[in-house]
Amino acid sequence: MSRISARLTRALLAVLCCAIAAAQPFASDEARGDVLRIGISSFTQSNPNNPVIEQTIAELYARLGRQRLRIERLTLPELESAVRAGRLDFFLSSSGFYRRMLSHGVKDLATLVSPPFNNPNTQEASTIIVRADRAEIQELADLRGLTVAANLEESFSGFQIGLAEFARLTANPETFFSRRHFVGRRMETVIERVLAGREDAGILRRCFLEEYAAAHPDFSLNAVRVLNEKGPHPCRYSTDLYPNWSFSATAQSDFRQTRELLAVVLGMKPTEDGMYWSVATDFSKVDALMRSLRIGPYEFLRQWNWKRLLVDYWPAAALVVLLLAGLAVHGVLTERTVQRRTQELQVSLLAQERLAEESEAVHQRLYQMQKLGTVGEISSLLVHELGQPVGAIRLYVVSLIRMLERGRGDPEKIRAALQTVRGEVERVEGIVERVRSYVKGKKTESVEIDLAQAAKRAADFAAHYRQKGAALVLDLEPDVRILGDRVDVELALLNLLKNAFEAALNSPAPAVAVAVRRDRDGKRARVIISDNGPRLSEKEFASVSEVFHSTKAGGLGLGLSIVRSIVERHGGNLGIGRGQGDGLVVELYFPLLAHRSKALGMSDRVPDKGGA
Repeated sequence: MSRISARLTRALLAVLCCAIAAAQPFASDEARGDVLRIGISSFTQSNPNNPVIEQTIAELYARLGRQRLRIERLTLPELESAVRAGRLDFFLSSSGFYRRMLSHGVKDLATLVSPPFNNPNTQEASTIIVRADRAEIQELADLRGLTVAANLEESFSGFQIGLAEFARLTANPETFFSRRHFVGRRMETVIERVLAGREDAGILRRCFLEEYAAAHPDFSLNAVRVLNEKGPHPCRYSTDLYPNWSFSATAQSDFRQTRELLAVVLGMKPTEDGMYWSVATDFSKVDALMRSLRIGPYEFLRQWNWKRLLVDYWPAAALVVLLLAGLAVHGVLTERTVQRRTQELQVSLLAQERLAEESEAVHQRLYQMQKLGTVGEISSLLVHELGQPVGAIRLYVVSLIRMLERGRGDPEKIRAALQTVRGEVERVEGIVERVRSYVKGKKTESVEIDLAQAAKRAADFAAHYRQKGAALVLDLEPDVRILGDRVDVELALLNLLKNAFEAALNSPAPAVAVAVRRDRDGKRARVIISDNGPRLSEKEFASVSEVFHSTKAGGLGLGLSIVRSIVERHGGNLGIGRGQGDGLVVELYFPLLAHRSKALGMSDRVPDKGGA
């Protein structure tokens, strides 16, 4: 008995040693980091990818050794947690899950190819079904506000690909349906709920409808209708095609292990159904799907923040930035331009002020010269003007002396004679004062000026021209009044009369006409001075009003310029034209008294008291 016990003990020890020896290499490989940790996404029942996945696992065991592999089948939440925690080197999953994990450093190595599509970029799709008798549902848009069934919310081909089609119809596909019912891993339940009328529509992975019909002889494909059907293809589907399952490496994988594993996977023979591993090159549709559903790397779009604004509205944001930059640059350039133009304007204004001051000084000198020239003309009249009162004074003085010598000094007669002498002396003083005011250029108050009286006084000063045989015709409307400097206005009229008489004296029958009247608009006074002098040539007429141009020998050509400035200072204007026959017509326009007072804001004015 003891011998049997000893033998059993030795046998158990031998088995234990063998077990320890068998287990030691595995533990050693894992400790050294040589164990390849592979996670496989658990899938719904009757998954068509199952044969190729099982064949891949068998090939890896055969080529790399079972002790170097640790394979785990995980639900999608478990798989996501393992990838995030860095517990896996490689994983097999849908292309949708792979793209969701991009931010964690994963990289696709190979993608499944399933006949009849040979392009690894276009493999997976969803089928959207309704019961055949639902005639009111003919297209995807008709499902708005109805109910839908699917297996799992995180299922790529079983739900997300289908939902992406509805994202094209609404900004928020999650609110497109009134209710979404997820049945779990058993996808057959989706078809059963649609047939029972418990849901209006169902979302299936591509080819599952045909697989269900093959497994259930009592089910007819005519019992349901596929919406938005694509084709032709042995399997009916409703969406775009996306890449199939992918074999991906995580950030923890070693590049030597990755190269070794990739050589095994890509070197596998196709399965009996023709499925094999290839390399996908375009996952852009998967990325667009996730963006439209706001999942994976685009989950931040579910909340309003700067990142979402930049992603959703980057063209508008870029335009705003460009506009702001443009406005900033424009503001700087505008400010510099304004500063430069302001400096130029200040310089220009200073130059204009200097020119204005110089022009005013020159004008005043010319004005005084014109006055002095006019005084020279007036001086010839003084003999005639002063002769009469001086002669009367002499006569009365001589008479008084004789009366006193004869002793006939009647006091009343002497008083009357002296009063007459005083009146004549005052008359002489008035004449002298008028000439003196011209010479000194005194600034006088603005007064009411009766243009008819002003024209008469100017005509009196020019009386000696009439003695030379020139006729003067006056047409003076009474009570045409303006506001201004009486001396200046009379000087302007006298200057024009002098020019008119000098031009007319060159004609056989010299004549000058002066008219004063109100203009038709009732706002302006009009003075017209015309002569019948010789006709001027076109060149002479064109330059008749130019400064320093004169048709008279020795003339300075300043007369009309000064007259124009006087008229403009009174708010008027001057015009020159040809007469009906020969000669010239000069027209002066002044604002009438009421309009001139209103324009200048004059509330107080001194009335014109006549001839002084």
